[in-house]
Amino acid sequence: MIDIVDDNTIRGLKKKGNNGDIEAQYRLGIIYHYGNKKVARNYSEALRWFRMASDKGYAPAQYMLGLMYYNGEGLLENYEEAFNFFLKSAHQAYASAQFKVACMYYDGKGTDKNDMEAFKWFSLSAKRDIPEAIEAKARLGIMYHRGEGISKNYDEALKFLREAAEKNIAEAQCELGVMYYNGYVVPQDNAEAVKWFRKAAEQGHITAQCNLGFMYENGDGVMQDKAEAVKWYRKAAGRGLALAQSYLGVMYYNGEGVPKNKDEAIKWWREAARQGHEYAQEALEDIGYSW
Repeated sequence: MIDIVDDNTIRGLKKKGNNGDIEAQYRLGIIYHYGNKKVARNYSEALRWFRMASDKGYAPAQYMLGLMYYNGEGLLENYEEAFNFFLKSAHQAYASAQFKVACMYYDGKGTDKNDMEAFKWFSLSAKRDIPEAIEAKARLGIMYHRGEGISKNYDEALKFLREAAEKNIAEAQCELGVMYYNGYVVPQDNAEAVKWFRKAAEQGHITAQCNLGFMYENGDGVMQDKAEAVKWYRKAAGRGLALAQSYLGVMYYNGEGVPKNKDEAIKWWREAARQGHEYAQEALEDIGYSW
């Protein structure tokens, strides 16, 4: 979002802003937040103007303050303050704020985790004409699939997940792959599961990468290829997914898809064990190693 302005426009906006015009205050906040060819980015000025408009209850300014606290722009990162500003804006039906509130309730970031509240706010933002609406639909599909904040409903899950997956939302693609793998509502189809896991994995979705590795390891829906399994496990393990770390440890310990290497197996099992992964903990104990 870049507001192209000249010096006269800035002077005019400041005059209006200092006289209490909230739209001028907000526009100045945007100009200073993003910067342009005429005005250098200045988070302190952006905060000052956004606060003026926010104090008068202007929802877009409250949302922008929330973003600045969330991202630590011009001040210390503070998820609690971010949530408070997002919530103020969301209660005024500002769509992007509704989505952020939903995400923070779902993740328990800046507030206590509350799946019912997350579902409510995702439902509201999914109906709005904003870019985040398709992501909200993906989250609704996941929540219907898992029974988070709402009773399980595989038909509703499939509807939302398919729409989001076809719009290239990785988390929806991964979850849709799980539905095909398990045969929920749709016929069980490993090849279709692989297709969706791959789409998500290639976007960097770590659970999908691990799932795709599992499919290659076991030859489910794809020609068995243990080296390819190791490749995908390694991608997810390197980004901290405990399940992938545990699987990678097994591959090294047994010499499947990679040369047998006990030290590497122990390294990856320890990584997983320290995250509380029980299989990795037991595997280390079984061969006499601590974690």
